Amino acid sequence: MTSTAEAVAALDAAYTGRSPVDDPVGRAMAAYRLAVALGETTTTDHRRALDLLREARAVLSEARAPVEHARILTAMASQHRAVSEPLQAAELFERAARLLDRRVDIDEQAAAWSNVGLARSDLGRFAEAVDAFDRAVTVLASPGDTAAQARVQATILINRGLALFSLGRFAQARADLERGLASVDVATAPIQTGMAHHSLGQVATAEGRHTEAVAHFADALKVFTLGGFPQHHAVTMFNLGVAHAGGANLDDLRRALWYFEATINLFDPRGHADQWRAAMTRLDDVTKRLARLDPGRSQAAHRGALLGSVSDEERLPLVRSLIERFAVRPDPQRTNAFAEAAGAACDSPPEQARSILRTTLWVLAELPDHVLRAGLAGQLRVHAALPIEERFVADTALDQLIQELFQGPQRVRFRDVLYEAGWERP
Repeated sequence: MTSTAEAVAALDAAYTGRSPVDDPVGRAMAAYRLAVALGETTTTDHRRALDLLREARAVLSEARAPVEHARILTAMASQHRAVSEPLQAAELFERAARLLDRRVDIDEQAAAWSNVGLARSDLGRFAEAVDAFDRAVTVLASPGDTAAQARVQATILINRGLALFSLGRFAQARADLERGLASVDVATAPIQTGMAHHSLGQVATAEGRHTEAVAHFADALKVFTLGGFPQHHAVTMFNLGVAHAGGANLDDLRRALWYFEATINLFDPRGHADQWRAAMTRLDDVTKRLARLDPGRSQAAHRGALLGSVSDEERLPLVRSLIERFAVRPDPQRTNAFAEAAGAACDSPPEQARSILRTTLWVLAELPDHVLRAGLAGQLRVHAALPIEERFVADTALDQLIQELFQGPQRVRFRDVLYEAGWERP
């Protein structure tokens, strides 16, 4: 399989190997292809890409090759948008869209006007953005039945829905987003499915429909996993926290606390300072509200109370996300974090504490030995601080759960780690 770097190198060789005198059109097309490929790399040289596109534009003029010229303008607009030059991007996208009208298939025409709408949205000109999206929807009035065409239609509807949302036209926004969601499925259009759910969650939050907002954000997270879409995942986690913060009971606020804490861990303040500060501000507000409603509890204690109160189904992803946060820390911070969480769980009623421990052990079994060791070391530290009778009960519960949950090698793995830590089986 050819790597991205190898593909770019091959396109670069094709470009430099063509003479601007002997083969100007071939060199211009090679410059365009190379610029587009550069735009898809993770370390894009935007200025070089723009220089290549200007070279291509000069040869493939509007009079000589209107369609190719429009595609070059589109690529230039994308580069300007990537370097936060929205005005230039909007002007180029609009020129490209007008050139492509009635010259290419309806999918490309619609996508061009959708680009215009996005660029206008970047400028905060949402009413004008809606006009551009309207034009895209009109062009695509009779889309085909392929998955690609369905994705184009859903993308346009979602983008128009977001522009309408920004204008405060919530009912129209919801109608577009629901229509977009209904036109695709997660197997063939994961991004569109996730974005539709996320955007519907934003609309529901703005309208005060707490339960609906939470459900949509939760569905978005099924698509926007941490491994697959880290940036989308972080934004969705933040908005899920916002939705829960609008709830009416203590557990809603505890969930908000949970998701804001997670968001702070996901956003790097060096690269996403605004998002990180927003999460910190929200976390501070929720912490103060919790202190008024349930004074005297630490954040870890609120997490433990939440884990004890939820169903097994909800507890599993919560525990998994918490342990993932602990796992990336160096020791002794990692073990300290596990000990703090285990202490909060032990303060719960016995059945709740047992349920939390069961889920924790189940998640630890999926993870490397260094995480398992830290998790069990943290648990044993809490046991060691208990009075002798309570420690015996806690050690017995731990041993019984290992016996109940695991078979053969996995059970031996857990007990070997415990014995290495000086634990004596009750």
